[in-house]
Amino acid sequence: MNHTFQILDGRVTLNGKKITELGIKMNARQDKLFVDGKLVTIPTPSNIFWIALNKPKDVLSTLEDDKSRETILSFLPKANDLRLVPVGRMDCRTDGSKHLRTSPANE
Repeated sequence: MNHTFQILDGRVTLNGKKITELGIKMNARQDKLFVDGKLVTIPTPSNIFWIALNKPKDVLSTLEDDKSRETILSFLPKANDLRLVPVGRMDCRTDGSKHLRTSPANE
């Protein structure tokens, strides 16, 4: 998703005003940012969390794979909704504890 085009196309509003230029500053605690009419939620300490998954052998430690191989997403079906991202690397042939965390808003 290219956020630059969303802004330039006029799909972003900040406190009810349409934003069409880049570089606008906002206060994440006070301002309301919408994209296509949907509120963008900025993670706060109360909604940032970590998950430890016991990754089986022969499962990729990524959320998607262009070769349709099994990934950790098959064990965490809501990972995308929760904005979870894998932390660090783990070889496909290795099993063990794989950590995921909530993705910061600027990633």
